Amino acid sequence: HQVRVIALGPPPPADRNRLLVRLQNEQIETHCLQGRNVLQAPLVWQRLSRLVAADPPVIAQSFLHHANTLAATVYPQYRIPLVGGLRVHQPGRVRSWLQRWSLARMAKVVCVSQNVADLARVRDGLNPQQALVIPNGVDLE
Repeated sequence: HQVRVIALGPPPPADRNRLLVRLQNEQIETHCLQGRNVLQAPLVWQRLSRLVAADPPVIAQSFLHHANTLAATVYPQYRIPLVGGLRVHQPGRVRSWLQRWSLARMAKVVCVSQNVADLARVRDGLNPQQALVIPNGVDLE
């Protein structure tokens, strides 16, 4: 498979870039879209759209609120199945509405627990057929 990693923000600083270096050493294509705040969302959206249009993937995966929201506006317009990642319900009206809107545009949603999947079903209208539960691998004990 040809894998590509796209981060919405700038590259991490040198003391926190081990993952980026590892990806690059494995010759995995990486892009940092340079977004630093919500005011830059239109610019980041444009950069993501151009990347996708220039080299459309077969499938896309997003994780966390901002990436899920942005990905849900880009990939479906190119008819690219989107798999989102969900770890919490977003507090606040706007975030909650955006999460609900984004989830409706995803082919599948990976949840870190059954509780998260159940909450998304109740609060965000997540279709149970969309939900995939992959338990969080961190031992909380």
